[in-house]
Amino acid sequence: MKKYSKRFKIIVSVLLIVVVVSSLALPVLADSNIISGGLSKVGNVLRPNDLSKKVDREEEKPQTLTQDITTPNETDKQVEAIKAKAAENRKHRLKQQDEFNYAQKDVEELLLSGATLEDIYRSDEIGNQLLVNPKELIKTKRAGKENWDDIEKDVTEQKQKQLKTLIKKHANLEKKFTGKTISDAEKLEILQQVETNPDLASDDIIAAYEEEGRSGLQKIHDKSPKGKGGK
Repeated sequence: MKKYSKRFKIIVSVLLIVVVVSSLALPVLADSNIISGGLSKVGNVLRPNDLSKKVDREEEKPQTLTQDITTPNETDKQVEAIKAKAAENRKHRLKQQDEFNYAQKDVEELLLSGATLEDIYRSDEIGNQLLVNPKELIKTKRAGKENWDDIEKDVTEQKQKQLKTLIKKHANLEKKFTGKTISDAEKLEILQQVETNPDLASDDIIAAYEEEGRSGLQKIHDKSPKGKGGK
């Protein structure tokens, strides 16, 4: 019984991966082979040593298997609320595209290691809003007993404290943010780059971030004297 129970858990995890990958709607996850790949894994679990039966099982209307997968109504509402919040967050950022995107492999590993749908969606939403790698947020949650609201609050407070310090040090740059739709996390990223590369024009740093986000900041840093190894 334990053997079949373990197989059942693996099957459910794999099918959940299909659901999450399909609903995240992130470019990096938009692979049409995801569903067939997930079903193939289910076949391997059910008949690991019988290739002919595995092939037969994969050909038995995979659309029905995936369409029958549903999450509890309460979970559906929760996920939709998180996605709506993430969409609203993007409207209030200088760079409105997400900086972080989970790859298919990431989603698989997280679900199979015990992460919930809320963990994946909230870490993605909070990570992109506060410019923190979502994987690090998952680690934070697993290491403690905080819920996602507490984690968001703690990271926000840390960012606000850092921002307040740098704004005082570079008070003249606050005017450059006036009139721009920009989040506090983005201001902090820009000010940290100004702090690191004082020889770079702040307008160039802001423009680099607006065009390419954090990768733009990295590029401009690499071109600077300090980025090239200068002192």
